[in-house]
Amino acid sequence: LQRGKVKAKLREVTALPETLTIVDSGKQVTLAAADKPRIVVSTDGVTTKMSGPNASGTIQAGRQDRSLLIKVTGRDGARTTKYTLSDDNKQLTLDVAMASSKLPRTIQYTMTYVRAPAGNQQRSAASTKVPGTR
Repeated sequence: LQRGKVKAKLREVTALPETLTIVDSGKQVTLAAADKPRIVVSTDGVTTKMSGPNASGTIQAGRQDRSLLIKVTGRDGARTTKYTLSDDNKQLTLDVAMASSKLPRTIQYTMTYVRAPAGNQQRSAASTKVPGTR
């Protein structure tokens, strides 16, 4: 019974949004997905408290080469996402690592989005990689 609850929660927190919009204004980044609240975060590496209807915790963002790193920490664990735009600016890759005391090990997966023409948003492909499984 407990395993079913864990699987359901995992599906909820790893759900793939159909569209993802990122606005980078240099010192801050705005992230928006159709089914989630918009997030505005400073990219100076300072940890900021955040809260939402279902959870609260902290968020921290910074840059690494051509990538944006965002770490969200909550009561049950942490999620780190590395956003990398391809050299031709047509693909956005998200490398995600989730850790929790409720999980036997860190879960890692990758999502790839393709930039859609203006007015036509779509996700091209996503794959999930979990260490130790096939």
